[in-house]
Amino acid sequence: MNPTRLRHALPALFCLLLLIASLLPGCSNSPEEPVFANPFAPGTPGSADPFELRALYSNGVVTLMWTPLTGFDIAKYVVLWVYQGDNYELARLDPAAGAMTYIVEHPVPNITNYYRIRVLDEYNRPAAESHVVPAQVQVPPIVKLANGQTQVRLRRQNVVVRAAVGDYAQVDTSSTFATASQADIGADSTAHFPLVDLGPRPSASARCTLYARAAFDLGGGQPPLWSETDRLILTIQFNPTIIRPDSSVTVARPWTDLVISNQAAGVQSMRFANSAAGLADATWQPGAPLATDVPLLDTPLPQTVHAEFLSEFGFTRTASLNLRADDLSSATFHIALPVNASGHRIAATPRIPIRNRARATEMRISQHPGFADAPWVPYARDAEILLEGEPGLYLIYAWFRNHWFESAILIDHVILSGASLEVVFLHPLDGQVVRGGTALEIAGTAATFDPDYPLTLVEVHTGDGWQPAAGTTYWSAQWAVPRYNADTQHQLGVRAIASDGDDEHSGIAWITVTVSQLAVRITAPAAGAQVPRGADLVISGTASPFLGGAPLDSVVVVVPGARLAAPPPLAAWSVTWDVPTGEADEPASLTAWAYAGGDSVSHQIEVQLVAAAEGKRRAR
Repeated sequence: MNPTRLRHALPALFCLLLLIASLLPGCSNSPEEPVFANPFAPGTPGSADPFELRALYSNGVVTLMWTPLTGFDIAKYVVLWVYQGDNYELARLDPAAGAMTYIVEHPVPNITNYYRIRVLDEYNRPAAESHVVPAQVQVPPIVKLANGQTQVRLRRQNVVVRAAVGDYAQVDTSSTFATASQADIGADSTAHFPLVDLGPRPSASARCTLYARAAFDLGGGQPPLWSETDRLILTIQFNPTIIRPDSSVTVARPWTDLVISNQAAGVQSMRFANSAAGLADATWQPGAPLATDVPLLDTPLPQTVHAEFLSEFGFTRTASLNLRADDLSSATFHIALPVNASGHRIAATPRIPIRNRARATEMRISQHPGFADAPWVPYARDAEILLEGEPGLYLIYAWFRNHWFESAILIDHVILSGASLEVVFLHPLDGQVVRGGTALEIAGTAATFDPDYPLTLVEVHTGDGWQPAAGTTYWSAQWAVPRYNADTQHQLGVRAIASDGDDEHSGIAWITVTVSQLAVRITAPAAGAQVPRGADLVISGTASPFLGGAPLDSVVVVVPGARLAAPPPLAAWSVTWDVPTGEADEPASLTAWAYAGGDSVSHQIEVQLVAAAEGKRRAR
């Protein structure tokens, strides 16, 4: 070989020799370790958790915290509880920016709880199992109040301790357990401690802490093996308030009843006065939900009643309520009979029921404007007046007064029909709500006031003319309550006939009920509409539940070949139907179903499926 050419080739040969040497066994120059970018790959070196999952226990719950990963198309995080080598799914969470957390509301008490995080892709396929050891946290026996609350008003509380393992448990208000209460752990893994005394506290701002631990009885005279200690921090919530029984702030006399909030829970003693300074000289009385006849100042001017409450924990709280004398300017009364279609109250008998609304102590009710025949009597919410005179129109007058004021004279009217008998609805009552589409028994009573005219017939009117009822003195009839598209007022009538064979008298009564309807309607498309095949058809409508009944559970639209569930809001719902393609024109039924509790109702319309124009057919 030409020396010159050899000299030019030496650098290349030298590099080749280095490469061969690096491949021979025993060579000192080893290649770098490969870099694994996927933290879930089983061969990934190291034992660090790619999620940095941590588990912390506090106050009966476990908080899991981890760092979300990026760059792996993660669609869901799956929270797993690991027990004896098996994974139990607790939740699926969407990825979020920053650190993620999950609260385990019910960890297993008195054992070590293990948790793991798994990821799913957009197709719900799990990633390779993580090779890391699950996060762990020691959960002590969990102490709770039996009612699940953390705020207390009462000094004595029912306490439970839950422990999956252990023989018995102790609770105390001291971490030394010097005066602990002890109870066996039952078959339900629960130890019950009735009326644990939380002890006195200097103020409502002081907290109570309960401590709990479980014991493993080793036997043989050996001391028990104690678990870790749990603690429950309780906040004293003692701040009673006072209101009048009807929640008003106006009074009719210089004394009143007062309702104590929260049924006076935790109130050991209470006292009342007309000033804050006067509380010191007021007499203590036992705590109770209602304080009766609390004295007030004898003045029509605004005033304040003050209250002081001694807590079972040993501290006091005060409350006050501003009151004033009612001037009776808002007093009302009316004749308690239904108004007929012409706007009049019709009475079959001269005994007229009265309904009053006034903050009064006395009243006068009369058919004479001068009240000559009506003395002042104690106020009553419900009263009656016996009319004197022939059938016709009567004005009824009412007058109220209290310890300080008198009302204006109030007036209502009634027409005495002159009928010799009375007929009454017992069920349903005027203003009642009934369910449409159901069978309802309507019933009531009838009475004659003339023994020479016995009852011979009772008829009811439900909207389709007068029909005989069963019975007379006590009458009843079946009513097929109609269906409406919405809540609708409906009138019911009853009339009774009394006859002596030659002549007859009658009495009549009307009531108005509200027919409430579990309703669903298809509002679009319209019935008979032409629907192009291959289109995306939006079907929409409305739905409503029974008044006072169960809320809407779901709305489902049944179309040829499919059932479409409407998403909320259900009151104004809509679904989209992928109309099948085809060439034939044919009818199709669209049926909307609404479900509420155990009830359902449907509405159906017919539409015409038509072949779409050639230029408008949707590419499929």
